Amino acid sequence: MEKLIAYLRDKHLTQKAFAATIGVTEGAVSQWLAGGNISIDNLVRIQGVTGIAVQDLAPQLRGGKSGARDVRRRSQSKAKRLREAANA
Repeated sequence: MEKLIAYLRDKHLTQKAFAATIGVTEGAVSQWLAGGNISIDNLVRIQGVTGIAVQDLAPQLRGGKSGARDVRRRSQSKAKRLREAANA
């Protein structure tokens, strides 16, 4: 979570603002930053907006190639749309 924390700090984003950007609650972001699990859909959203690798957001995926492959495939289809929404 260090990279996500650094991203929020560097972009001067509050948890609430970031949550609104990716379409989740502020409480969800708070839980993630405290080490809670992130669903694959939310990993894809976060990666699409921040550019942070899924493996850095969810280290448990580092060992399983099939899970990481699925996330990469899904992120490629959504990443561009999410980046555009974040930059709008």
